[in-house]
Amino acid sequence: MARWVATLTAVVVLVLAGCGGGGDSASDTTTTSKPPSTTTTGPTSTSAPTTTEAKPVAGDAVTVKDFSFQPENLQVSVGTTVTWTNRDSATHTASADDGLFDTKSMQPGTSHTFTFERAGTFTYHCNIHPTMTAQIIVR
Repeated sequence: MARWVATLTAVVVLVLAGCGGGGDSASDTTTTSKPPSTTTTGPTSTSAPTTTEAKPVAGDAVTVKDFSFQPENLQVSVGTTVTWTNRDSATHTASADDGLFDTKSMQPGTSHTFTFERAGTFTYHCNIHPTMTAQIIVR
């Protein structure tokens, strides 16, 4: 009986680690208590991306839900701040393919913002779930 419990416990730990992984907590920029933001700097941007508690999304926003980015293609103007909000049950990232921005691990119920200061097409993905992809077109 004890061996069965130990095996079940090990399986549960592995499943939870696979669903919620994606980085160690020391480098995680997600916050769920006030004050609601932590700042990091992207490699080619003068704007600092931030992660905060989830708030209603509208306008220039991306919702992470059902293991997808919605909308998959977002078109914005230069200078626009885009907000990703994780409304899924799993942890996700929004990581630019070119390294311009990276939300790190976004726990369910949190948001992350980034201001696009130059024109271009920026493709991104979830580092934890690489089949999740999308793009932002900045004009």
